[in-house]
Amino acid sequence: MRSGRVRVNGKYRIGIALAVVAALVAALAIVGGPASVVVRSLLAAPFVLLVPGYSCVCAIFGVALGFAERLALSIGLSLALGGLAGLALHLTPLGVRPLPWLIVLIAVTLVAAASARRRGALPALPRRVGVALPLPQALLLGVAALIACAALGVAVVGAQRAPMTGFTQLWLLPRTAQGTGAIDLGVENHENRTLHATLVLTQGGREVQRWPDLALADGALWQTTIALPTSGNTDSIEATLYQNDDPTAIYRRVQLSPDAR
Repeated sequence: MRSGRVRVNGKYRIGIALAVVAALVAALAIVGGPASVVVRSLLAAPFVLLVPGYSCVCAIFGVALGFAERLALSIGLSLALGGLAGLALHLTPLGVRPLPWLIVLIAVTLVAAASARRRGALPALPRRVGVALPLPQALLLGVAALIACAALGVAVVGAQRAPMTGFTQLWLLPRTAQGTGAIDLGVENHENRTLHATLVLTQGGREVQRWPDLALADGALWQTTIALPTSGNTDSIEATLYQNDDPTAIYRRVQLSPDAR
């Protein structure tokens, strides 16, 4: 009586392994979330640094290479493919974003693996891999792997939680097409907090208008259009922004010269 187990040829097993790794990386990239950051990084590192290049090396050179040559070429070719994929995406409307970049690498991996399998050039994955290590060396290797994983996790999480430097934009632009001396004045807050400020508009050193309490939430935009007399007026127009918690210090200042109007 035949056993119910399904036996897979060794040359198919390595192709299936490549497909499974690619599928896992794609799933984690799509699902995302803070909990999967470290797992995504651990899976993405070998995928980006080894898997695409390994598939292409198998498709190009077949089984003619030894382990050391195959590994070196796989890493080098993977790095080259990653760079070329980024350059190609940069020239398209998709841009260099994680998901399109990942899709390109997965497509290259699967196409190259299928080509290698069709030529019979995909090395067989051994059923059993045995490595004889003394217990002390095995323990040291395990500790080193844990430290590497912990360092990678700390680096990734730390980069995501790094504080972003806030800023505020202030602009003063002429509306020359109208021919009426109108100017556009605006403030946009990206301080990661609510901005309470005073905005003063002057012309030739004389105050034209003041907005004493601008309250802008993070990401909020305030703008207005003001008509100023231009006939015979050669004075510069200046907008100055003060934060209300430090009203004597100039926080932002822009100037519009007569030539720009």
